[in-house]
Amino acid sequence: MKSIPLIACAALLACAGPANAVKVLSEVNPKNAASEGFAVTTVRDDRGMLDFRVTREVAKARWQGRSANLEVRGAKGLIARCGVEPLARNGRDGTVTYRFQLAPEQAMHSKLTVAELQTDPANPDGRQLIGGGTYYEFRLADWAEPAAAK
Repeated sequence: MKSIPLIACAALLACAGPANAVKVLSEVNPKNAASEGFAVTTVRDDRGMLDFRVTREVAKARWQGRSANLEVRGAKGLIARCGVEPLARNGRDGTVTYRFQLAPEQAMHSKLTVAELQTDPANPDGRQLIGGGTYYEFRLADWAEPAAAK
């Protein structure tokens, strides 16, 4: 009778493999953006707004499911949170580009998070699976300051 629990434990250990459910947070800044597979451009328009374009090289992504969320903050705190839809998914050049505009004073306190999560490879935009993922966090002030000065 004592051998049954031992056999069950041994069977569980034999079936156990590496867990791929790790979620990673990576801060993206002007120094490491290219190595992470991102390009960020910011242009001040004629109204004074900052036009952000965040482009992702799909070939450098580990996970196929992706989304982006913008957290707009002012000097006194959170103003709004919203999703950012890409201009095109998996464009002809193998990129995904997110575009949005902010006033310079909000850009100094705001952040964009691009999430790449494990989904069914046959349905990348489908339900997220319990599994791996990477969250790329962009402090927009890193890109807003040079554009705001123009």
